[in-house]
Amino acid sequence: NMKKNVKYKTKNAMFSDYNDLMQKYNDNYNMQYDFNEIAKDKNVIIVQLESVQNFVVNRTINGQEITPNLNKFINENIEFSNMQNQSYSSTADSEYAVMNSIYPLENGMSFAQYSSNDYDDIYKNFKNENYITTYIHGNEGDFWNRKSVYSRLNIDNLIFDNIFDKNVERINEYVSDEAMYRKIVEEIKNYNDKFFVNIVSASSHIAFDLPGIENKEEKVKLDVGEKYKNMFFGNYLEAVNYADYAFGILI
Repeated sequence: NMKKNVKYKTKNAMFSDYNDLMQKYNDNYNMQYDFNEIAKDKNVIIVQLESVQNFVVNRTINGQEITPNLNKFINENIEFSNMQNQSYSSTADSEYAVMNSIYPLENGMSFAQYSSNDYDDIYKNFKNENYITTYIHGNEGDFWNRKSVYSRLNIDNLIFDNIFDKNVERINEYVSDEAMYRKIVEEIKNYNDKFFVNIVSASSHIAFDLPGIENKEEKVKLDVGEKYKNMFFGNYLEAVNYADYAFGILI
């Protein structure tokens, strides 16, 4: 049954197409820049923005940019936008894919099903290059099995909700993006060596209504108009606008 459902019935058939592809590559894309070790010994920060989809970037509503800080950041850097969501689960499995290059499952959560596996993961690679490694998320460590997963890895500083003051600003019951970013900046100031930091945000999580946010009018200045105000889509745009505001605080 498996052979009926696959495109290539034999190894030779697969290699025939592979060789054709490599020939096209050599004919058309052989002039490459040498990027080898171009960022050697540089500090690395990964920021995963919850539910921030590509369609909001460089877009406006009622004459206002939805993501002004992201727009500026992207326009000053390199953007890779040909990314396809292909998983049953998104947030945690996105972390998992970045961590060890494992594709997500079609009908389950790799973060849970493969949580006890050992990998040649990104933290191990950075530790081998003598980096300080840190993971931070403003949720409880037990949620989505994160503490169990990340405790197995070469992470020097594992930061969850319990590290924060009980009175810190929380949105959707998670430490707000702004508070988390301010915390990680203070942590980084104390590092005496090159570092790799993985930050996973949560404030723009569904249902996007930002419960718990303090001084919302100062942090969310997007006017979504009467058509979308207090509607699901309008709430989404406001949540993304807040995520962008907090990202600007981090930068």
